[in-house]
Amino acid sequence: MIAGLMMVMGTQAWAAGTTDVDQIVAKRRAHQADIDYYTSRYDGADLAAKANCAEPVMPSHSASRDGVKQVRNNIAEWSECYNQFIGSYNALLPAGKAIPADVAAVMTDAERKVAATRMDMAYTEIAMEMQRKAQALDVKAELWAQATSEFLKDPSYVKHFKQNYYSVNNSDNGMASYVVGSAMPGQRPTADNRR
Repeated sequence: MIAGLMMVMGTQAWAAGTTDVDQIVAKRRAHQADIDYYTSRYDGADLAAKANCAEPVMPSHSASRDGVKQVRNNIAEWSECYNQFIGSYNALLPAGKAIPADVAAVMTDAERKVAATRMDMAYTEIAMEMQRKAQALDVKAELWAQATSEFLKDPSYVKHFKQNYYSVNNSDNGMASYVVGSAMPGQRPTADNRR
């Protein structure tokens, strides 16, 4: 009987030294709602909460250095939120890692696989939405930089903006990480004025 239950439960309960069938069944019953949540209802709300980055206010162009600075600060705030999201996303990988150990210990191998698949799908959907927002912001920022350059009659502004205000670095997981510099046009970026 124990061997049959251990086959259903997988190796985790056995490895934990739990051989009493009643104890295993009791622990499983105590966590049944959690098991059902991870295998049937998990929607990534924990990760989605970290993806709630307020879209930066971006006018069609900025007419002054103060306006430029404000847009840069707005992008920097969004960038910080986005990078925190990437950190949270990476911390949850591989999918299934976020299942509490006491719950995972009483799940069957099949339940852990179903939960990991469900979690992976939720993470992917949320990450793709954040990537879409990042790409949309990139387009808006590019248009803003071009319009600001034209308004300020400074053709070097777009190039400077691309190099110092808003550069994309690809990370290992394929997500982009945004780095916002704080140098103003005409000022060379240094380690002290880069964020």
